[in-house]
Amino acid sequence: LRHTCGTYTYNRTGDLRFVQKLLGHSSPNTTSIYAQITPEKEAAYVNQISDLYRE
Repeated sequence: LRHTCGTYTYNRTGDLRFVQKLLGHSSPNTTSIYAQITPEKEAAYVNQISDLYRE
């Protein structure tokens, strides 16, 4: 459940510090274990930055 909450919140907000506070972690390294980027979000990020390289 913590992984789901961390991943969902991180993908919706993009704010690791917020997720860290929400999960009660003292270290962002711990939070990064729980906050994973979904394949859909990763694809969206790749599409966003690929525009930079086409110009």
